[in-house]
Amino acid sequence: MCHAHPGRSLRVLLAVDQAELEEPQIVNQRHLTSSRYSPGNLAPDALERLLVGREQLVEELTQKVRKSVTSAHKHYVLLVGPRGVGKTHLIALVYHRIASTEAFSPIRGKFLVAYLNEEEWGVASFLDFLLVILRSLQAHEPALEPALADIQLQFESSAERARDAAEELLIRTVGDRTLVLLCENLSDLFGALGAEGQARWRAMVQQHPFWCVIATTPSLFFAISRQTEPFYGFFTIRSLDNLSFDAALELLRKKAELEDRPDLARFITTPVGRARIRAIHHIAGGNHRAYIVLSDFLTRETLNELVSPFLQMVDDLTPYYQERMRHITSPLQRKLVDYLCRQRRPVPVRDIARGALVQQQSAAKQLGELAKAGIVQRTPRGRESYYELAEPLMRICIEIKDNRTEYIRTFVDLLRHWFSSRELEKRHHERVTGGEIGSLDHVHVRAALEDYRRNRTDPFLEALKLEVDRCHAEQDLPGVVEAAGRRAEELGEFADYREAIRASEQIRNYGKAVELCRAALERYPDDSGLVFTLAHALLRLKQPASALVEFDRLLARSPDDVRAWCLRGDALYALARYDEVLVNEDRVLSLDPDHDHSYVMKVRALYQLGQKQAALELAEVHADRYPSATSLLSLAELAMELEENEIGLRACDQVLTLQPGSHDALCHRGTLLLRLRRYDDVLQNEARLLALEPDHWHSRYLRIAALCGLERRSEAMGEARAWTEQEPERLLAWRSRLETALDLGDLLEARHALREARRLDAADLELRLLEISVEGQLEHWPEAIEAAEQAALAFPGSTDASLARVWALLGGRKIDAGSALAGSLDLRSSSEDWLLEVVRRLREVGDLPTRDRFTEGAVVQFPDSADLLYEHALALVDNQQYGRAEAITNRLADLRPEDVRVVVLRSLVRTSSAGLAQGWEVLHRLLENRALDEDRAAERLAALFVVEASTRSPASLFTEIRDKLPWSSQTDAMVARAIIGVLALLVKGNVRNPPRWAEALRTVDDVFHKAPKTRMAIRMLSAAVQFVETREIGPLLELPLEQRSLLMEEIKSQ
Repeated sequence: MCHAHPGRSLRVLLAVDQAELEEPQIVNQRHLTSSRYSPGNLAPDALERLLVGREQLVEELTQKVRKSVTSAHKHYVLLVGPRGVGKTHLIALVYHRIASTEAFSPIRGKFLVAYLNEEEWGVASFLDFLLVILRSLQAHEPALEPALADIQLQFESSAERARDAAEELLIRTVGDRTLVLLCENLSDLFGALGAEGQARWRAMVQQHPFWCVIATTPSLFFAISRQTEPFYGFFTIRSLDNLSFDAALELLRKKAELEDRPDLARFITTPVGRARIRAIHHIAGGNHRAYIVLSDFLTRETLNELVSPFLQMVDDLTPYYQERMRHITSPLQRKLVDYLCRQRRPVPVRDIARGALVQQQSAAKQLGELAKAGIVQRTPRGRESYYELAEPLMRICIEIKDNRTEYIRTFVDLLRHWFSSRELEKRHHERVTGGEIGSLDHVHVRAALEDYRRNRTDPFLEALKLEVDRCHAEQDLPGVVEAAGRRAEELGEFADYREAIRASEQIRNYGKAVELCRAALERYPDDSGLVFTLAHALLRLKQPASALVEFDRLLARSPDDVRAWCLRGDALYALARYDEVLVNEDRVLSLDPDHDHSYVMKVRALYQLGQKQAALELAEVHADRYPSATSLLSLAELAMELEENEIGLRACDQVLTLQPGSHDALCHRGTLLLRLRRYDDVLQNEARLLALEPDHWHSRYLRIAALCGLERRSEAMGEARAWTEQEPERLLAWRSRLETALDLGDLLEARHALREARRLDAADLELRLLEISVEGQLEHWPEAIEAAEQAALAFPGSTDASLARVWALLGGRKIDAGSALAGSLDLRSSSEDWLLEVVRRLREVGDLPTRDRFTEGAVVQFPDSADLLYEHALALVDNQQYGRAEAITNRLADLRPEDVRVVVLRSLVRTSSAGLAQGWEVLHRLLENRALDEDRAAERLAALFVVEASTRSPASLFTEIRDKLPWSSQTDAMVARAIIGVLALLVKGNVRNPPRWAEALRTVDDVFHKAPKTRMAIRMLSAAVQFVETREIGPLLELPLEQRSLLMEEIKSQ
């Protein structure tokens, strides 16, 4: 930027600074593409999208065209408005709607459109007027070309003959259709036609009423307003108003969207963006074109960014407005316009006359003429009339030529509305210290500051105050934060800080709240409310250490502030300083004995300190003493964590007595009822919750689980499928479908649900483990092993992932690898389920030593697990440790007195330790109470019992079974299946003394001659024993094909 002395003229400054503008051609090109002066060149879509505030008018105009086309009643409309008010846009939009939209397709053959240029310079007579209409029709009526050439030839001999021929040609071309004439600047067109041309056109319209006219003019003119003129009363006059502020805002937003500038479109709707549009509104005065021109400045943040584009705009606009001034032929009118260019607000006639040194009567008359011409705008106030420029930017053409000032007044106004006085002071200081005194931007900043010092108003901040009020009215809290925060930054007033901070908290923008609080505390360091708000916001931001510092600072001043002590406890809890939480909450309760939250915090702290029973007792005492929804919900949640389900359920019921619509209580209650297996009550509870919130996901999940619990599994699956169809991206819906499929035993359905769930959460270990399990149950062992390998890689520290890998390897018959891996695992962080699965799998594959080590470690980890204790007892029996086994089975009997497997196991242990008679007595009691074939697990255990007992006297055992069992076909089937189980154990090498079996079985062939199924099973067992003993296939060939195939399948699987 060059420097100049303060007295340097504006024109010299502008000339010098214009030379410094970068790439002026690019700037100009950008303005042209925005169609500042030629909106008719825009695409139809752009015209539609930029239509603001005049939708009803456009619809009215198109309907008038439709009525003119479809009836004998024709319409003639004249749109009146100053330049730049959007007339060309309206005409272009009407043209595109009637010429190309689907709505006009059915009647398009009934009319022609003559869309004249915005400036028809070639019209000097009625003939010329007819010719420009015919030429505009020529694109759609190519047959006109030779006829037009013939008219030109006729003109050489007779202008009158050419005119008549043109008139006749137009009449013939239109025929029985309607001619829709769209034209602009009708005042210029009428001036070119002259009195004779106007009369001829009017006569033609009268004689040939096929015309429909939509025209525009900057102002009314004598040819249509004087009663003696032929077109007086001919047109329906529609005056076009300037844009309101809100309409201008919408126009600029749509323009930004059209130009694919989403950041600008968003900025326009922010408080600062709206404040800047108010600055433009102050200069543009509602003129459409002025808004389009000035909208490019909206995102200019620095003075340097603003100066150069503004000067470029001045350079672009000056020739346009100078040409407008030259069209004002009256010297007196020019003088009045010159005076108004120097005014910043509407001025009454008497002041204009005095300032311009003109007689008041003459000034009033000339101002009236200028108003009719659309150059000035009249606003009546009582008996007085106030005048101002119709196009505020027109004053630039006066200011730029004024040698007496160093600056452009309009730019000074823009600066005052664009920046706050504080920002202007800052920029002035930067120019002074940077040695840029006298530069063009410094000159304008200095002038803006002088204005401020004269009247002490700050338009930018006033605009922001309007934005604060608007945002409150529209409940736009982010807008309040921005506008009030900016005012606080500029003015430092406490009220602005308070408004911005409060709104930040309401929208949970705690980061902004912290920023505002810290800024406010620099100005108001002793305000306790600010310290409290800062501490609270820091706590919300999960910065408890910083929050604690602020709470302690506040409590040093106000030691009895209960709110501060309360939230201080939350900060301590977040920092895991639970002992201090207890002390803190005791302090709160000393100040407020009824403080609910303190009891809740003490309960939580006790729980975290491992004092769970004390926590539960305190929660119950607090809920009894102060039975509020808060205390009762706290008790319910703690009871859920401790699996004290009945206590939790009672607490939830009490909450619902106090608050029947409590969402949290109903949610917790459903979970607790499900745990208690009160499935009908779950359904009733969830129906109640779903009535309050129809799409509540947790309720849907609990409802489906309850249906499964009621064995209404098909219904449950139907609801689960419907849920996944409605919400395919909700993970819990797929989990619910997965669990229901597993409950149904539909592994293929489970596999599908599992894949969808993993799509939504590929990192979930539980889903990976389920994938391994499902693939294994489907006997897809290679897939199970692959999934297990991936899980082990993804979760290298997970014992469960390693256990699942062991399980898959064993299932896939990679026994050595599986056993080796199993032997290397640390079981301390494993889950009960996967330990149990691996123990069972080790037993099935016959790796009993590894199984024994695993069961020993497993029961140490889970001493109360009935399933693991059961497996441990089996292992002890296998190892003939009957005393330890009997102690465990006695404990199992206490844990699961009705479990048939436990009864059978006890009979096995009793038989092994005390003899067959006592073992048989236990088993016989079971057979009296329950058919053994109802439980496959019991059948397998009965087989083990048979094996163990028969090691003493196989022949007598089968005889005793035949004699002592209450024999029936059911018993026959049970014993047969038990013997098949023995066969499987035999092949796996789990039966001791096979030679004794061979000897015994030879003597008992006829023992079961009345039990065909048992007899068949004994024959298969005998053949298997011989095969195990000799490895000869001959004994197997003596069996029938079906039995042999079954046996061979079992042998091959080993």
